[in-house]
Amino acid sequence: GWRAPPVRPADSRSDRRGQSGASPHRPRWEGLCDAWSLSATFYPEPTTPRQILLPDGREINFSVGDQKALLLKTFDSVPRDSLRFYGQRFTGNVDGWIFPDLFPQELHRYVEKQLFERRRPFVMDHDPGVEVWSEPVFKANYKISAVPGRTDAVAVRLWLYSATTFVDRGLKDQVGLREIVREYDYRLFGVQDGLGNLMVQSGTWEKGDLVDSRRDHPDFVYSVIDPATVRRMSQNPEIDADIVDKILGR
Repeated sequence: GWRAPPVRPADSRSDRRGQSGASPHRPRWEGLCDAWSLSATFYPEPTTPRQILLPDGREINFSVGDQKALLLKTFDSVPRDSLRFYGQRFTGNVDGWIFPDLFPQELHRYVEKQLFERRRPFVMDHDPGVEVWSEPVFKANYKISAVPGRTDAVAVRLWLYSATTFVDRGLKDQVGLREIVREYDYRLFGVQDGLGNLMVQSGTWEKGDLVDSRRDHPDFVYSVIDPATVRRMSQNPEIDADIVDKILGR
């Protein structure tokens, strides 16, 4: 057996999500993957067109793509105090101490708590570089192996399952999950307690068979602190979450 230390929340001033704004100087990769990921963790996917009858008798049709777009827009300005981040933003210094962050012992414990114990999905920036590529993670598996000649370490291979944003842009009304599995390798270090459990104190990313996790690991993860009280907000002041919910039949 083994036990990990508590995960370390990130400084709220150093988190970064893929926010889309009106500035023409924003990075070309920037978009709404953060809002899409959050909305995907909260609501079922719209799968059929809907028609809304206005008081004056007119009818407005909303395609599946229209509904998805409206839904994610209600999540593109969720207040920071509604979210809890683990890991800090990477700003470009590959040789800096912060590049290994998110640290593997923190990710491992977070996955255990969020997926296995709380049974809630979370959002992950899978790109360790400057760009932010957020995905909703909904499942995980891992394999723990002994490290030959060492009683203070274990080797771990972790698989995270998420929905990918890489879909055909021409299929705006596409329905269904396109799953992607990401593999990570790391070691956990600590001391054994009286029962032989490893009390984890630190970890290192390792080079695996398929991926070099020293250079390819999540940058940060986050989730909503309390799903019951999260405040859905949009950068567009004309977007009203309650009206969107009515359009979607919720």
